Amino acid sequence: MANAYFDINQDNCQSGIEFEIPVTYYLDSGIQNGYLSSSDWANLSYQVPAGTYTLEGSVNSESEFLFQPNSATINFPAGDSTQSVEFCISSLENIEDLVITIVPIENAQAGFEVSYEIAVSNLGTVPLQPEVRLDFPEDLMDFISSEPATTSVQDGHLIWQLEPLNPFDKTSIQLNFQLNGPMDPFPLIGGEVLNFKAEVLSTEAEINRSDNVISLNQTVVNSFDPNQKACLQGDIIRQDQLGN
Repeated sequence: MANAYFDINQDNCQSGIEFEIPVTYYLDSGIQNGYLSSSDWANLSYQVPAGTYTLEGSVNSESEFLFQPNSATINFPAGDSTQSVEFCISSLENIEDLVITIVPIENAQAGFEVSYEIAVSNLGTVPLQPEVRLDFPEDLMDFISSEPATTSVQDGHLIWQLEPLNPFDKTSIQLNFQLNGPMDPFPLIGGEVLNFKAEVLSTEAEINRSDNVISLNQTVVNSFDPNQKACLQGDIIRQDQLGN
């Protein structure tokens, strides 16, 4: 069994936090070798035949990380036995990298409630406290509630000051709106498009601002069609993407 911890406090993992991204382990017996991906984030449990094995860890990231120890030698005698290895992982550079996405939970039906989810991920190597802003078409829909609650509600704008995110951690916001119906002062009917813009505010040290902002253009429907499909990335796909 292998456990990996992220040295977020730079104290050799004395107050370690589980490294919450998949860690890839390389296992070599001298006769056979292969890569194993942790199924429970950084924690790996795997059965092997009797023998002596070398275990190394790596992180699938653009950042560089140091594993301590660099590798571990494990000896499994014949019969049932359990060996545990702990790795302390530290980053060789401080990187700020927040990513935001927004997706609809269901179709937008005129006159009905509709829900959305905003997700924020910290792909950097230092803790960050995200501030999220959502612009929505207030003439066509009314904000009902969110979890967590908003920090500020302005005309057509919602703002959240979220809890700090550790490296490679993520969080989400659940939102509920009431859509206008055909008889409202600003009527909403099938075929119209609801335009949203979600943004996670970042500092000057942010390495990739292109994924700090995302737009969602959702087409309103008049009635529910269980077979309806929606593409959030555009109106067309390439021929080689068919069936994906």
